[in-house]
Amino acid sequence: MTKFKFSPIKQISIHQIFHTSENDLVNRFSHPENPYPLMWVDGILFVRIPFTETESLINREIKGHIHWKILEFAKFDIYQKTITRSDGLYTSPIINVSANDIFSSFAKWLKTQKVWENI
Repeated sequence: MTKFKFSPIKQISIHQIFHTSENDLVNRFSHPENPYPLMWVDGILFVRIPFTETESLINREIKGHIHWKILEFAKFDIYQKTITRSDGLYTSPIINVSANDIFSSFAKWLKTQKVWENI
């Protein structure tokens, strides 16, 4: 019989954090070829961009240390299922990740950071 073991994430390192406007974030990441989904948690619309996977990085992730290369976010108080670019050319889904404990913890953490103070 197959055994299962849960190995939780222990740490997420974010290497670059950018605050931008909702409009700029949506216009930059809302197009058919975008591999990075728009996500929402606790008043934050964001995109996270990982590093290219290498053997070394995968080994760290297996041990519970995740790396995000870039986090780009905008304040976005109320969740909605989709959002349309300002030019009207494309509508993207927004994934509500608020039920995920890791993303909820991330939102609480982000709101304690200096980048949040200037919003």
